[in-house]
Amino acid sequence: QHSEARHALRELSPGPIDALLQAAVLEAHNDTERAVACLRQAREAGDQRPQVAASLVRVLLKAERFGEAAAITRQILDDVPTDDARRVAKEAFDGGRAQPSAELSLALFERTHDPNDAVAAARAYLTLDDRARATDAVNQAVAAGQRAQDLDEALVSLIGGPSSVRPTS
Repeated sequence: QHSEARHALRELSPGPIDALLQAAVLEAHNDTERAVACLRQAREAGDQRPQVAASLVRVLLKAERFGEAAAITRQILDDVPTDDARRVAKEAFDGGRAQPSAELSLALFERTHDPNDAVAAARAYLTLDDRARATDAVNQAVAAGQRAQDLDEALVSLIGGPSSVRPTS
Protein backbone atom coordinates (compact mmCIF):
# COMPACT_ATOMS: atom_id res chain seq x y z
CA GLN A 1 0.00 0.00 0.00
CA HIS A 2 2.74 2.44 -1.01
CA SER A 3 0.39 5.25 -2.00
CA GLU A 4 -1.55 5.01 1.22
CA ALA A 5 1.66 5.02 3.25
CA ARG A 6 2.93 8.14 1.51
CA HIS A 7 -0.46 9.83 1.98
CA ALA A 8 -0.50 8.87 5.67
CA LEU A 9 2.91 10.47 6.14
CA ARG A 10 1.57 13.74 4.73
CA GLU A 11 -1.45 13.57 7.03
CA LEU A 12 0.49 12.98 10.25
CA SER A 13 0.38 15.77 12.75
CA PRO A 14 2.94 18.52 12.31
CA GLY A 15 6.25 17.77 13.85
CA PRO A 16 9.09 15.44 13.20
CA ILE A 17 8.40 12.14 11.48
CA ASP A 18 10.51 9.21 12.57
CA ALA A 19 13.40 8.75 10.14
CA LEU A 20 12.90 4.99 9.99
CA LEU A 21 9.27 5.37 8.99
CA GLN A 22 9.99 8.08 6.46
CA ALA A 23 12.90 6.14 4.93
CA ALA A 24 10.80 2.97 4.73
CA VAL A 25 8.10 4.78 2.78
CA LEU A 26 10.67 6.38 0.48
CA GLU A 27 12.34 3.04 -0.11
CA ALA A 28 8.98 1.39 -0.82
CA HIS A 29 8.56 3.98 -3.58
CA ASN A 30 12.02 3.10 -4.93
CA ASP A 31 13.33 6.50 -3.89
CA THR A 32 16.53 5.10 -2.44
CA GLU A 33 18.52 8.33 -2.73
CA ARG A 34 16.03 10.22 -0.58
CA ALA A 35 15.84 7.28 1.84
CA VAL A 36 19.65 7.39 2.16
CA ALA A 37 19.54 11.16 2.69
CA CYS A 38 16.83 10.82 5.34
CA LEU A 39 18.71 8.17 7.32
CA ARG A 40 22.05 9.94 6.96
CA GLN A 41 20.50 13.20 8.16
CA ALA A 42 19.04 11.39 11.19
CA ARG A 43 22.47 10.01 12.08
CA GLU A 44 24.10 13.40 11.60
CA ALA A 45 21.47 14.91 13.89
CA GLY A 46 22.51 12.47 16.61
CA ASP A 47 20.13 9.54 16.17
CA GLN A 48 22.23 6.68 17.57
CA ARG A 49 19.67 3.91 17.17
CA PRO A 50 21.31 0.85 15.62
CA GLN A 51 18.17 0.36 13.51
CA VAL A 52 18.80 3.68 11.75
CA ALA A 53 22.37 2.74 10.87
CA ALA A 54 21.36 -0.79 9.87
CA SER A 55 18.60 0.57 7.63
CA LEU A 56 21.07 2.98 6.08
CA VAL A 57 23.46 0.10 5.33
CA ARG A 58 20.65 -1.95 3.79
CA VAL A 59 19.51 0.93 1.57
CA LEU A 60 23.10 1.70 0.54
CA LEU A 61 23.57 -1.93 -0.48
CA LYS A 62 20.35 -1.77 -2.47
CA ALA A 63 21.69 1.35 -4.20
CA GLU A 64 24.98 -0.49 -4.88
CA ARG A 65 26.93 2.00 -2.78
CA PHE A 66 29.04 -0.77 -1.33
CA GLY A 67 31.95 1.29 -0.03
CA GLU A 68 29.69 3.51 2.04
CA ALA A 69 27.79 0.50 3.36
CA ALA A 70 31.05 -1.16 4.46
CA ALA A 71 32.30 2.04 6.12
CA ILE A 72 29.10 2.49 8.12
CA THR A 73 29.06 -1.19 9.07
CA ARG A 74 32.58 -0.74 10.42
CA GLN A 75 31.42 2.23 12.51
CA ILE A 76 28.58 0.22 14.08
CA LEU A 77 30.33 -3.15 14.17
CA ASP A 78 29.53 -3.79 17.83
CA ASP A 79 25.81 -3.62 17.02
CA VAL A 80 25.89 -5.77 13.88
CA PRO A 81 25.66 -9.57 13.81
CA THR A 82 28.94 -11.00 12.56
CA ASP A 83 27.36 -12.80 9.61
CA ASP A 84 25.66 -9.60 8.46
CA ALA A 85 28.95 -7.69 8.63
CA ARG A 86 30.67 -10.44 6.64
CA ARG A 87 27.93 -10.24 4.02
CA VAL A 88 28.48 -6.47 3.70
CA ALA A 89 32.26 -7.00 3.35
CA LYS A 90 31.66 -9.61 0.64
CA GLU A 91 29.17 -7.43 -1.22
CA ALA A 92 31.64 -4.54 -1.08
CA PHE A 93 34.40 -6.78 -2.46
CA ASP A 94 32.16 -8.24 -5.17
CA GLY A 95 30.97 -4.71 -5.99
CA GLY A 96 34.52 -3.54 -6.70
CA ARG A 97 35.12 -1.76 -3.39
CA ALA A 98 38.11 -3.76 -2.14
CA GLN A 99 39.53 -1.12 0.23
CA PRO A 100 36.43 -0.73 2.45
CA SER A 101 35.92 -4.50 2.22
CA ALA A 102 39.46 -5.13 3.48
CA GLU A 103 39.08 -2.60 6.29
CA LEU A 104 35.78 -4.11 7.40
CA SER A 105 37.21 -7.64 7.22
CA LEU A 106 40.18 -6.63 9.39
CA ALA A 107 37.86 -4.97 11.90
CA LEU A 108 35.86 -8.20 11.95
CA PHE A 109 39.06 -10.18 12.52
CA GLU A 110 39.96 -7.97 15.49
CA ARG A 111 36.51 -8.71 16.92
CA THR A 112 36.21 -12.42 16.09
CA HIS A 113 39.80 -13.69 15.76
CA ASP A 114 38.39 -15.88 12.98
CA PRO A 115 41.17 -16.45 10.44
CA ASN A 116 38.62 -16.37 7.60
CA ASP A 117 38.12 -12.66 8.23
CA ALA A 118 41.87 -12.00 7.93
CA VAL A 119 41.97 -14.13 4.76
CA ALA A 120 39.14 -12.05 3.29
CA ALA A 121 41.11 -8.90 4.07
CA ALA A 122 44.25 -10.38 2.48
CA ARG A 123 42.36 -11.20 -0.72
CA ALA A 124 40.95 -7.68 -0.87
CA TYR A 125 44.39 -6.14 -0.35
CA LEU A 126 45.82 -8.35 -3.09
CA THR A 127 43.13 -7.05 -5.42
CA LEU A 128 44.42 -3.56 -4.62
CA ASP A 129 47.99 -4.76 -5.24
CA ASP A 130 48.83 -3.84 -1.63
CA ARG A 131 51.15 -6.75 -0.93
CA ALA A 132 52.38 -5.40 2.40
CA ARG A 133 48.90 -5.26 3.93
CA ALA A 134 47.93 -8.53 2.26
CA THR A 135 51.03 -10.15 3.80
CA ASP A 136 50.18 -8.77 7.24
CA ALA A 137 46.62 -10.04 6.96
CA VAL A 138 47.56 -13.53 5.78
CA ASN A 139 50.18 -13.82 8.52
CA GLN A 140 47.53 -12.82 11.07
CA ALA A 141 45.25 -15.51 9.66
CA VAL A 142 47.98 -18.16 9.97
CA ALA A 143 48.78 -17.03 13.52
CA ALA A 144 45.06 -17.40 14.33
CA GLY A 145 45.01 -20.98 13.06
CA GLN A 146 44.54 -20.79 9.30
CA ARG A 147 46.13 -23.82 7.65
CA ALA A 148 48.47 -22.79 4.83
CA GLN A 149 47.48 -25.80 2.72
CA ASP A 150 43.91 -24.49 2.64
CA LEU A 151 44.95 -21.17 1.06
CA ASP A 152 45.28 -20.43 -2.62
CA GLU A 153 48.70 -20.06 -4.19
CA ALA A 154 48.70 -16.25 -4.18
CA LEU A 155 48.09 -16.11 -0.43
CA VAL A 156 50.51 -18.93 0.42
CA SER A 157 53.28 -17.02 -1.35
CA LEU A 158 52.81 -14.21 1.17
CA ILE A 159 53.20 -16.29 4.34
CA GLY A 160 56.26 -15.32 6.32
CA GLY A 161 56.89 -12.32 4.10
CA PRO A 162 59.00 -9.38 5.20
CA SER A 163 56.31 -7.67 7.26
CA SER A 164 55.56 -10.73 9.40
CA VAL A 165 56.54 -10.79 13.03
CA ARG A 166 59.05 -13.54 13.70
CA PRO A 167 60.02 -14.81 17.14
CA THR A 168 63.55 -14.01 18.24
CA SER A 169 65.83 -16.76 19.51
